[in-house]
Amino acid sequence: MLLAAPALAVPVPVGHLGTMLHAGTDPRDPMPTERGDAARSGRLRGTLPRDEPRVRFDVALEGAHPRGPIVDRQGRIFVGTAHGLVGLTEDGEVFLDLRLGPIDVAPALLPSGDLLVASRDLALVVVRPNGDELARTTLPAAIRAAPLVLDDGSFVLASVDRRLTHLGSDLVPRASVSFDEGPLTTPSLTASGRVAVAAGTELVFFDLARGAIADRIRLGARAIGPAVRADAGELYQLLADATVVRIDDELRVGLRMPLVAEGEAARAEGTSALALAPDGSLRVTLPSRGVLALGPDESGSFGVRWAYTTDAPFYGPVWVDAEGWSIATDRRGRLTVIDPLGQLAFRVELGVPAASPAIVDRRLVVATERPAVMAFELP
Repeated sequence: MLLAAPALAVPVPVGHLGTMLHAGTDPRDPMPTERGDAARSGRLRGTLPRDEPRVRFDVALEGAHPRGPIVDRQGRIFVGTAHGLVGLTEDGEVFLDLRLGPIDVAPALLPSGDLLVASRDLALVVVRPNGDELARTTLPAAIRAAPLVLDDGSFVLASVDRRLTHLGSDLVPRASVSFDEGPLTTPSLTASGRVAVAAGTELVFFDLARGAIADRIRLGARAIGPAVRADAGELYQLLADATVVRIDDELRVGLRMPLVAEGEAARAEGTSALALAPDGSLRVTLPSRGVLALGPDESGSFGVRWAYTTDAPFYGPVWVDAEGWSIATDRRGRLTVIDPLGQLAFRVELGVPAASPAIVDRRLVVATERPAVMAFELP
């Protein structure tokens, strides 16, 4: 049996005054999980380059559609592919190639430093970074949303059969609930320690202590991407009708903001997700409008601060760094960095879309659909 791992994450203040909540991921890991942390903030731990950087390495992978990269505290890079799990050193040397079958979601790091990997053939595996298998079980349904790792080493999975399951680090289920509506989004951790997951047009709050649903909120449209927890504890959720809603700590919808003008037909893509900048503003990609920055204006009204567009729609979600610079890839395969005022800093011609970026020491790492893992040297 795999023993429960010790909690290593550092408490951070969130929500009400005096409330402390573990982050759910170890802050020594530059990119431990999908969207960067348990709040699904889409923040990079570091700063993006301000000018076009030089390529440090470009390593071809076997297997299409890379998922990740995930980066541990040693700077090791892990990517899921159509063949399994690949590990690279921070200098781009492949040291791990586990043929686990197709992987559809990014792996996640547990607080112990081990990796949690779900394959398309319903295998759920815990492995050490050197490839040693510690535990394995068979899932009842496939996983299309990245796992939510909690501070005690347990985790929450959202599966395609519209079921949310809490499992221990020994892979034994602790609680499970099912929903009438779906699909389920990637789960997030709220300021109160509950799990937030959208089931179709509903945002549901799961109480880990009771193993039961605590609250539900009707959203008015299908949710896209995970709910993002802001530093003060409120949640933001992107909807398919190109609307963002804000849920306060009393679980009330306090804001409903359309991203397009009234009467304009536009929808958010299923691959999009909100990102939270350090100043509390949001970033999001919308096919018809490009990369948008959302936040309060001088009067305090929440709206679109700026929009950056190209001659091709942006592919997938946007990410933001520690100083509010944004990075996203458009459908022509151009990796684009935008400054906090919405001006282009530079583009890198990749030729193909890229998956989630990560900053490893002084390198910007991306997994591309070629497939490959590329690293750029940061100045």
